[in-house]
Amino acid sequence: MSVQAMSWALQIAKADLSDSSARHVLLCLANYASADGRGTFPSANRLSEDTGLPERTVRYKLKDRKSKRLNSSHRL
Repeated sequence: MSVQAMSWALQIAKADLSDSSARHVLLCLANYASADGRGTFPSANRLSEDTGLPERTVRYKLKDRKSKRLNSSHRL
């Protein structure tokens, strides 16, 4: 677990990430990160189990976050 990545994810303003499901997926994803925020490779199935969200929702939130990442300075 990366405390730094979890801390970073918690500091994202609601205006930047208002979707609570997407925030939950991001926090669970951050839990798998190394100290520098890299190496996050859990499966969608694993994240589904961690979040309690359907796997399809997890995949959608990851895809949506990836597309938004192109327009932001956020890691992960």
